Parts: sequence; structure tokens; C-alpha cells
Amino acid sequence: MQLQTSLLLPAILFAQSSLAYFCCYVIVTNGANTWKSTMIDSGWIANEKGNIDYWSPKPDCKIEITKKGTGCANWSSRIVDTTCKSLQPVGHMGVAPEWRCRQ
Repeated sequence: MQLQTSLLLPAILFAQSSLAYFCCYVIVTNGANTWKSTMIDSGWIANEKGNIDYWSPKPDCKIEITKKGTGCANWSSRIVDTTCKSLQPVGHMGVAPEWRCRQ
């Protein structure tokens, strides 16, 4: 009996791609008078180190997002270098409810 790899490979690739999910990510200034949001794809997380992605909610702002774990709550982020001065002081930065990304 021979294994038909041509039939098995597409099924494996499809199963792996279905593990991706989306998270609503926000940065909010202290006092909540300015905020930016976006939906971010988890991508395929290959190992425990996770994937690193970048988000620029404003031209002068760059945020590094480390996506790891089985859900959005495990993600972490940091402002790159001394960017995001127009969004200072930051009140909250991170995962938010999905409705925040629909506004």
C-alpha cells in the first residue's frame, strides 16, 4: 500500500492555515481623548518565541507586537525607540474588544 502524499499535503496545509485568528489592537492616550485601532492577523505561530509584527497607527509611531500563545491575551507590545510622541501619555496599549476596531 502506498501513501498518496498528493492528497495528504493540501489537507495538512489547510489545517495549519485555519489556526490563524484576528485580534483588535489599540493604543489610547491617557484620558481616552485620542485612540487608534486595527485588526491584526495572528499569522501562523511557529514556535514559543512567537511572531513579531509592526503597526504604525500614526506616521510618527511604530509599535512592535509579539504574537505568541493560543490567543490575543498572550500578545505583548512595546513602542519602538522614542516614537509615538503624538500619542503620549499612553493610557492603554494592547488587545481590546472587537467593537473598538469597528468604530
